[in-house]
Amino acid sequence: LVTPTFDLNYYSESIRNKERECGQYSAIVFQNFVFLSDMLMLHYVYLKILFLMIALHVRWSHSEDVRAYFEQNFSPSHSQIAHCDLLRPQKGGECIYLHPSGRIIHGRDFINEAGNGKQMLMDLMLRKVIAEIQRRQMWKPYWRSFQIVYAASGPMRQSKCPVLGIGKLRPSQPGLLVPNPFFVSPSWWDNYLNQSLEFSASRPWNNRTNRLLFRGACGPGSQARFNLMQLPDTEHELDVGFTKADGYPTLEACVLALAKKMNATESDVHRILLHRLKSHVPQSEYSNYRFLLHMPGSSTGSYSRNLQHLFAHGAIVLIWKHSAVEWYYSHLKPGIHYLPVDAHTLYPTMSALIKNQRMQNHLRLGARRFCDEFLNGRHLVARWESIFAALENRQSNTTTVDFVLRGGRGRACTCEPTTADFSFSKCAKCEVTTLKPSRMARLIGITRPTKPHHAPPS
Repeated sequence: LVTPTFDLNYYSESIRNKERECGQYSAIVFQNFVFLSDMLMLHYVYLKILFLMIALHVRWSHSEDVRAYFEQNFSPSHSQIAHCDLLRPQKGGECIYLHPSGRIIHGRDFINEAGNGKQMLMDLMLRKVIAEIQRRQMWKPYWRSFQIVYAASGPMRQSKCPVLGIGKLRPSQPGLLVPNPFFVSPSWWDNYLNQSLEFSASRPWNNRTNRLLFRGACGPGSQARFNLMQLPDTEHELDVGFTKADGYPTLEACVLALAKKMNATESDVHRILLHRLKSHVPQSEYSNYRFLLHMPGSSTGSYSRNLQHLFAHGAIVLIWKHSAVEWYYSHLKPGIHYLPVDAHTLYPTMSALIKNQRMQNHLRLGARRFCDEFLNGRHLVARWESIFAALENRQSNTTTVDFVLRGGRGRACTCEPTTADFSFSKCAKCEVTTLKPSRMARLIGITRPTKPHHAPPS
């Protein structure tokens, strides 16, 4: 029996060679891992810088007039700004106090006044905006307060504190413009836009009716709307009409009152009553039309929230010439995002548009770009954030706040939970701030009715 022999030196060297090879492979793998990690980290840094630049651009685009307002009314830049006086708000307005934690206090409850719905919608918008700023860790814990005017005609005088408005009848009026409460909240508005864009994408251009759509209320300030309703429609290019009365018992009463005020003829009144009193068209049906018209508001001829909805329907937007303004109007460019019209130019503009496919494509693209660039939730947050930033550490945090709130505690209300250091009456309609999306859409009048409206044939 021969015992096998092993060359231990040979096997030891072989093992050492394998170890060296494994070490080399491990080093290569490690180097590649480090390289990939560095690249990923670099891409992460680049993405953060990109998102920061986008955020700064968005905020910058909404802060130029904010800076101008504060420089004009509250200079020098580091001087103290008075808190809002809860006992002396403007007509159609109130004081809003923001606690350092972000909780909201209303100077008075609008329960028995016009505008109570706007007040609670504004509460919801502010709550969601502040939550988003806090999520990004950009909220600074200071007391802030301002006066806000819900009346469509806008603020009428400047105050010792900031005065905000959701619209102005004329650009020269005092005050700073903020998003109207019918945007609801950044996330709600983004969801609504996405739904509108989906409806639009499902309705090809060639299948849409080749007419101009407008629906709206008849009210004391509806002279421009009355002018529209007076127009004869021999070419059947218009699908326009009053849907309800605002400030009058009936539509007929509103039409007759406007006719008297504007010296309209009997034939005008007859045409309007016979052909221009129409059913409501829900926003979900707007993308059945190629052309959408915006008109001044019904109550005072000022802003109308209808405009903010029109850019997401894949249609061409026409705006009746008027002087009213909202916070985003300065970004609107005629001939790019929309076309301006009046009673004299509406028909020539429509006729030219119907014949010019290239112009149609240009305006549709411009409307969509405006929607994407200026009318999304990110811009709602940026507008408010620029105002909050301007107030940081410029309003008293102690004695003045305690004195002002103590004086108005009997009138002030909140929808926030009560705590030992935060005790105010509950606002009467706080349930508005907790509505589900479908009920909210019904509240602000944009949902589909029971019987869907069908666009008339071209």
